[in-house]
Amino acid sequence: MIIYSVVNSPIRTLTTATINPSIGFMEGDLRPSAGWTGNTHCTLDASDIAVDDEEGVYVNTWTFSNFSPGYYGIGYHHFNDGTNTGGSCTFPLRMNTTAEYEVYALWTAGTGRATSAIYTINHVNGSDDITVDQTVDGSQFNLLGVFTLDLLSNIVLKSSDTGSVIADAVKTVRI
Repeated sequence: MIIYSVVNSPIRTLTTATINPSIGFMEGDLRPSAGWTGNTHCTLDASDIAVDDEEGVYVNTWTFSNFSPGYYGIGYHHFNDGTNTGGSCTFPLRMNTTAEYEVYALWTAGTGRATSAIYTINHVNGSDDITVDQTVDGSQFNLLGVFTLDLLSNIVLKSSDTGSVIADAVKTVRI
Protein backbone atom coordinates (compact mmCIF):
# COMPACT_ATOMS: atom_id res chain seq x y z
CA MET A 1 0.00 0.00 0.00
CA ILE A 2 1.13 3.55 -0.74
CA ILE A 3 0.06 6.54 1.36
CA TYR A 4 -0.76 9.70 -0.58
CA SER A 5 -1.47 13.11 0.90
CA VAL A 6 -4.51 15.11 -0.08
CA VAL A 7 -6.35 18.08 1.39
CA ASN A 8 -9.92 18.21 2.54
CA SER A 9 -10.74 21.63 1.08
CA PRO A 10 -13.71 22.71 3.26
CA ILE A 11 -11.60 22.58 6.40
CA ARG A 12 -8.12 22.77 4.76
CA THR A 13 -6.57 19.95 6.79
CA LEU A 14 -4.01 17.51 5.47
CA THR A 15 -5.22 13.93 5.34
CA THR A 16 -3.97 10.70 3.84
CA ALA A 17 -5.61 8.02 1.76
CA THR A 18 -4.45 4.48 1.08
CA ILE A 19 -3.99 3.59 -2.57
CA ASN A 20 -4.03 -0.05 -3.58
CA PRO A 21 -1.36 -0.34 -6.33
CA SER A 22 -2.88 -3.52 -7.78
CA ILE A 23 -6.18 -1.83 -8.58
CA GLY A 24 -5.10 1.83 -8.63
CA PHE A 25 -7.74 3.56 -6.54
CA MET A 26 -8.44 4.71 -3.00
CA GLU A 27 -9.49 2.28 -0.33
CA GLY A 28 -10.94 3.15 3.05
CA ASP A 29 -11.63 6.52 4.59
CA LEU A 30 -9.46 9.58 4.69
CA ARG A 31 -7.82 9.98 8.07
CA PRO A 32 -5.62 12.60 9.79
CA SER A 33 -1.97 12.54 8.80
CA ALA A 34 0.46 12.23 11.69
CA GLY A 35 3.56 14.39 11.71
CA TRP A 36 2.48 17.03 9.20
CA THR A 37 4.25 20.29 9.95
CA GLY A 38 1.52 22.55 8.60
CA ASN A 39 3.91 24.45 6.33
CA THR A 40 1.72 26.98 4.50
CA HIS A 41 4.05 26.98 1.49
CA CYS A 42 3.15 23.36 0.90
CA THR A 43 -0.64 23.33 1.03
CA LEU A 44 -2.60 21.51 -1.64
CA ASP A 45 -5.94 22.11 -3.29
CA ALA A 46 -8.67 19.47 -3.11
CA SER A 47 -7.85 17.95 -6.53
CA ASP A 48 -4.08 17.71 -5.95
CA ILE A 49 -2.27 14.48 -5.10
CA ALA A 50 1.18 14.71 -3.53
CA VAL A 51 3.75 11.96 -3.04
CA ASP A 52 6.17 12.68 -0.20
CA ASP A 53 9.81 11.54 -0.07
CA GLU A 54 8.85 8.89 2.48
CA GLU A 55 7.14 6.95 -0.33
CA GLY A 56 10.19 7.23 -2.60
CA VAL A 57 12.20 4.21 -3.71
CA TYR A 58 15.91 5.03 -3.32
CA VAL A 59 19.02 3.77 -5.12
CA ASN A 60 22.23 4.24 -3.12
CA THR A 61 22.39 6.09 0.19
CA TRP A 62 20.14 9.12 0.66
CA THR A 63 20.09 10.88 4.03
CA PHE A 64 16.93 12.04 5.80
CA SER A 65 16.90 15.60 7.14
CA ASN A 66 14.59 18.30 8.42
CA PHE A 67 17.33 20.91 8.87
CA SER A 68 16.31 23.35 6.12
CA PRO A 69 12.79 24.78 6.61
CA GLY A 70 10.12 24.82 3.92
CA TYR A 71 9.86 21.07 3.34
CA TYR A 72 6.71 19.04 2.75
CA GLY A 73 5.70 16.51 5.41
CA ILE A 74 8.20 15.74 8.15
CA GLY A 75 11.43 16.34 6.19
CA TYR A 76 13.27 15.48 3.00
CA HIS A 77 16.09 13.24 1.72
CA HIS A 78 19.34 14.45 0.17
CA PHE A 79 22.05 12.72 -1.84
CA ASN A 80 25.67 13.79 -1.62
CA ASP A 81 28.27 11.02 -1.71
CA GLY A 82 31.25 13.12 -2.78
CA THR A 83 30.80 12.34 -6.46
CA ASN A 84 27.05 13.04 -6.43
CA THR A 85 26.44 10.40 -9.09
CA GLY A 86 24.67 7.05 -9.10
CA GLY A 87 21.75 7.94 -6.85
CA SER A 88 18.07 8.13 -7.68
CA CYS A 89 14.70 8.48 -5.99
CA THR A 90 11.60 7.13 -7.71
CA PHE A 91 8.26 8.68 -6.76
CA PRO A 92 5.39 6.27 -7.66
CA LEU A 93 2.31 8.06 -9.01
CA ARG A 94 -0.21 5.25 -9.74
CA MET A 95 -2.89 7.48 -11.23
CA ASN A 96 -6.30 5.81 -11.19
CA THR A 97 -7.35 7.66 -14.37
CA THR A 98 -5.30 8.04 -17.54
CA ALA A 99 -5.42 11.77 -18.22
CA GLU A 100 -3.34 14.91 -18.61
CA TYR A 101 -1.82 16.23 -15.40
CA GLU A 102 0.36 19.14 -14.42
CA VAL A 103 3.40 17.73 -12.61
CA TYR A 104 5.19 19.69 -9.88
CA ALA A 105 8.21 19.15 -7.63
CA LEU A 106 9.15 20.72 -4.31
CA TRP A 107 12.61 21.00 -2.75
CA THR A 108 14.33 23.07 -0.10
CA ALA A 109 16.69 25.51 -1.80
CA GLY A 110 20.10 26.59 -0.56
CA THR A 111 23.77 26.93 -1.31
CA GLY A 112 25.44 23.62 -2.07
CA ARG A 113 22.28 22.30 -3.75
CA ALA A 114 22.37 20.91 -7.28
CA THR A 115 22.19 23.47 -10.06
CA SER A 116 21.09 20.73 -12.48
CA ALA A 117 18.93 18.15 -10.72
CA ILE A 118 17.14 15.98 -13.28
CA TYR A 119 13.55 14.81 -12.88
CA THR A 120 12.60 12.12 -15.39
CA ILE A 121 8.86 11.98 -15.95
CA ASN A 122 7.87 8.49 -17.15
CA HIS A 123 4.46 8.90 -18.77
CA VAL A 124 2.10 7.27 -21.29
CA ASN A 125 3.97 8.70 -24.30
CA GLY A 126 7.53 7.91 -23.13
CA SER A 127 9.77 9.91 -20.82
CA ASP A 128 11.03 13.47 -20.52
CA ASP A 129 13.99 14.82 -18.54
CA ILE A 130 13.39 18.14 -16.79
CA THR A 131 16.44 19.90 -15.32
CA VAL A 132 15.95 22.23 -12.36
CA ASP A 133 18.20 24.47 -10.25
CA GLN A 134 17.66 23.49 -6.61
CA THR A 135 19.59 26.52 -5.32
CA VAL A 136 16.47 28.65 -6.02
CA ASP A 137 12.65 28.41 -5.94
CA GLY A 138 12.53 26.26 -2.82
CA SER A 139 9.62 25.58 -0.45
CA GLN A 140 7.04 25.72 -3.24
CA PHE A 141 5.69 23.33 -5.82
CA ASN A 142 7.40 24.17 -9.13
CA LEU A 143 5.77 23.18 -12.43
CA LEU A 144 7.79 20.58 -14.37
CA GLY A 145 5.32 20.27 -17.24
CA VAL A 146 2.07 18.70 -18.45
CA PHE A 147 2.01 14.96 -19.17
CA THR A 148 -0.44 12.13 -19.81
CA LEU A 149 -0.12 9.86 -16.76
CA ASP A 150 -1.52 6.45 -15.89
CA LEU A 151 -1.22 3.69 -13.30
CA LEU A 152 2.39 2.89 -14.30
CA SER A 153 3.70 6.48 -14.49
CA ASN A 154 6.41 7.66 -12.09
CA ILE A 155 8.97 10.39 -11.52
CA VAL A 156 12.66 9.63 -11.05
CA LEU A 157 14.96 12.23 -9.49
CA LYS A 158 18.60 11.59 -10.37
CA SER A 159 21.70 12.66 -8.48
CA SER A 160 23.87 15.39 -9.97
CA ASP A 161 27.56 16.25 -9.97
CA THR A 162 26.62 19.93 -9.47
CA GLY A 163 25.67 19.65 -5.78
CA SER A 164 23.46 17.94 -3.23
CA VAL A 165 20.12 16.77 -4.67
CA ILE A 166 16.98 17.20 -2.56
CA ALA A 167 14.12 14.68 -2.80
CA ASP A 168 11.13 16.18 -0.98
CA ALA A 169 7.77 15.86 -2.75
CA VAL A 170 6.03 15.80 -6.11
CA LYS A 171 2.40 16.53 -6.88
CA THR A 172 0.01 16.11 -9.78
CA VAL A 173 -3.01 18.21 -10.73
CA ARG A 174 -5.48 16.77 -13.22
CA ILE A 175 -6.29 19.19 -16.04
